[in-house]
Amino acid sequence: MPNYAEIGKVLYNIPNIKLSRQVLIPYGIEVSEVEDDLKLPFDDNFFDLIVNRHEAYCLSEVNRILKSGWIFITQQVGEKNNKELSKFLLDKIVEL
Repeated sequence: MPNYAEIGKVLYNIPNIKLSRQVLIPYGIEVSEVEDDLKLPFDDNFFDLIVNRHEAYCLSEVNRILKSGWIFITQQVGEKNNKELSKFLLDKIVEL
């Protein structure tokens, strides 16, 4: 099985950078801090896989650094997620 940590790189925004370095650097994964989504510090066609979770991203930059035909996965949550569940639960709250 390949050791993916040998080629791993992780980008994080400022609030997560310290914890990310503590956890990932011992595994040989490089952690980079990025403040500008419009100009990511990687060559064109650099990554086989990009995973984004709850962060902003610039699609043209993702396209630039992602190898042709490979995978970009993103999970986004907005104010209208679980709207029906939130309404149902909030309607059940009784003021004392």
